[in-house]
Amino acid sequence: MPPNRFDDVVILIETDPRVGVVLVDPAQIQQLLTNLFFNSADAMRDAGCRQSQIRLRIDYLAARGVVSLTLADTGPGIPDDVRHHIFEPGFTTKSDGHGFGLSTVFRIVQNHNGFIFVENTPDGGAQFRIQLPAQTTRALSAA
Repeated sequence: MPPNRFDDVVILIETDPRVGVVLVDPAQIQQLLTNLFFNSADAMRDAGCRQSQIRLRIDYLAARGVVSLTLADTGPGIPDDVRHHIFEPGFTTKSDGHGFGLSTVFRIVQNHNGFIFVENTPDGGAQFRIQLPAQTTRALSAA
């Protein structure tokens, strides 16, 4: 039986208490997070990272009216020549990949009128930042 892709991966989740309840399609956001977590875990495993960590930070950015989800890992990062293609349907660097995980993430962000940014962290891992409109229940009750 193959090992669990999350064996030896530390997952840290931090949530800004001001976020509240955000109006999103829960199944789509679950799929988005699943795809990002799977890609991070696979990249760290394939690179042989000894201290694998995935950090998800959820913040409310009131000045911009968005909820920000930042997922960062301690993997090898994304090479510059690949970074510009990762959201293209069918693009993959995995021998057993199908190339639709990150294109699905991109489509889900678009479906929610949001934005996604990808960069490498100063320590070398990959970081995805997603910003979604903050149509929270608090905002709706004030309207």
